[in-house]
Amino acid sequence: MAVIYRRTETGEVKPDLIAIFDYEHAELQAGGKVSTTSRIPVLDVRNADLGFDPLPDDEVTISGQGVFRVIDTFADSSKNTKLHLRKK
Repeated sequence: MAVIYRRTETGEVKPDLIAIFDYEHAELQAGGKVSTTSRIPVLDVRNADLGFDPLPDDEVTISGQGVFRVIDTFADSSKNTKLHLRKK
């Protein structure tokens, strides 16, 4: 999926980034006996394609999905990073 990545800290823009966008289901506990699930938008990026390590508060525009803010990052051993997003 085509993505425009904007670094909040420096204003640097990485246009035409190719990444995988999906929703991850997370179980939430609200303090009671009944749990609920939530869909978290997730973007998987290759750090080499991005050229820098993604950070929380960066902004991504995803083709056909809208604009999101990075709320958390999870690097893996293959130099990819999973970004948890929040719609702006």
